Amino acid sequence: MQRWLVIGARSALGQAVCRAALARGDDYRGLTREPGDDPRLCGWQGDEASLLRGLSQWQDEGYHISHVLICVGQLHGVEFAPEKRIDELDIEALLALMRINAALPVLCLKHLLPIVKNAHANIVVCSARVGSIGDNALGGWYAYRASKAALNMLVQTAAVEYARRAPEVRLMLFQPGTMDSPLSKPFQRGVPAEKLFSPDFVAGCLLKRVEELRQQPAGKAWFVDWQGQTIPW
Repeated sequence: MQRWLVIGARSALGQAVCRAALARGDDYRGLTREPGDDPRLCGWQGDEASLLRGLSQWQDEGYHISHVLICVGQLHGVEFAPEKRIDELDIEALLALMRINAALPVLCLKHLLPIVKNAHANIVVCSARVGSIGDNALGGWYAYRASKAALNMLVQTAAVEYARRAPEVRLMLFQPGTMDSPLSKPFQRGVPAEKLFSPDFVAGCLLKRVEELRQQPAGKAWFVDWQGQTIPW
């Protein structure tokens, strides 16, 4: 049996991965802002203290992690949207996205390291193609692009350290494509129907990429899209 830890378990992709895990005969535990009545979930309010409480609960339970999915992130909010021009750049929005999209995932990696250091485990962090500097030919979306590029650097830096301290752990930055979710909802108008993926479809793609992750070397995070194509940094 494979055992998942899903951080952001109430997100569209998080829920789909939890469903897929159960359908395969695996198990999951999760952290989320609104755990509801699911006994497999703990509350996490985006702070270090509640993150540690949740992780400690699963350790005390003797839950041995095989795979981790970190799918926390934000693209837009009530008071801000992706910038079309640099004139629209707002420092508060930039800092907010840096915290949510980059700082919180690497905080998770900080506290996961002592838990998985002696395990054969895979850690998947949701990223975005717009976080690729080499792939950026369109411009715009300053804050979101920057936060995802920062995330990629932080995860790669963690992968170097994990290779020394947790050599059997592999890290992956996963680009899910355009998934039908609250994050992408305002931007779906121009997306062809065949390019707008359901969360269950994306979860299936993610599971395939996880199966391939063990082929990747330690010390380098694999930045890959839903269909298995490596994305340039």
